[in-house]
Amino acid sequence: MPRSQEQPKQPWAAQHAGPDSPQTAAGHRSTWPRPLESRGALVTGAAGDIGHAIATALADAGADLIVTDRNTHLLGDRAGELRSRGAYAGIIPADLTRPGAIGYVLEETSDRLEHLDIVVNAAGVCRAVAPERLTGRLWRETMAVNLETPAQICTAAAPYLRSRGGGSIVNIASVSGLCAFPGAAHYAASKAELIALTLALAAAWHRDGIRVNALCPGWTRTGMTRTLWTSPDLSSTVLEHVPLGRWAAPEEIADAVLFLLTDAAAHLTGTVLTADGGLLAV
Repeated sequence: MPRSQEQPKQPWAAQHAGPDSPQTAAGHRSTWPRPLESRGALVTGAAGDIGHAIATALADAGADLIVTDRNTHLLGDRAGELRSRGAYAGIIPADLTRPGAIGYVLEETSDRLEHLDIVVNAAGVCRAVAPERLTGRLWRETMAVNLETPAQICTAAAPYLRSRGGGSIVNIASVSGLCAFPGAAHYAASKAELIALTLALAAAWHRDGIRVNALCPGWTRTGMTRTLWTSPDLSSTVLEHVPLGRWAAPEEIADAVLFLLTDAAAHLTGTVLTADGGLLAV
């Protein structure tokens, strides 16, 4: 089959569904197995396509969720979708770049969940601009969301995870942090630093039982990349560099995150996992 016609595989949870837990007609993932049963999770950027897919995967895996995003209206809709699947999903609308917001979110999360075991930093921004047109303001805004916020969330969440005897953090970075990305050098720089932060925290917290890993998506079909994947010409240009020959679905990125959070990845910390369709291999 030509690469351009290759169809994505079913999500991990669907592939591992048991006979008593088929997917519903509405397309819900199977709820068997539930490897995150009784674990509490915080997901940032949960109104975005990837963030919501991650929250959905965690909910279907049995986790109790707190989801946060600065897009209040969309966050409420997304949380409603999670609840319709039988998940506990509390919402905390917040702009995490504002002073005091991170402390507030962690305190609220602790109050609403019996315990916190998982943190996924999925919030991110990317505005394409040539390096010579990059302004100081855009640089600071990008770094605030993509680097400073996840760094502060990790450190604020660490005491909660430590009190549980450990936990798991996944930072959503990008393949742009591992290769040249001239169309948004500031975005690439923020993701490269997030990867470096992940490695440093993994080394610092391993004795506390806190695993810290990074997931680096490649070209994924989201609202952020809509102008590219909706244009046949632009999409074809992008996919020339992707061996699998197609865009990733947000659910496929979520499945990779789910793996990092389960006990199947218990020996992984400081890992930088790429979900890029082979982009970095060529």
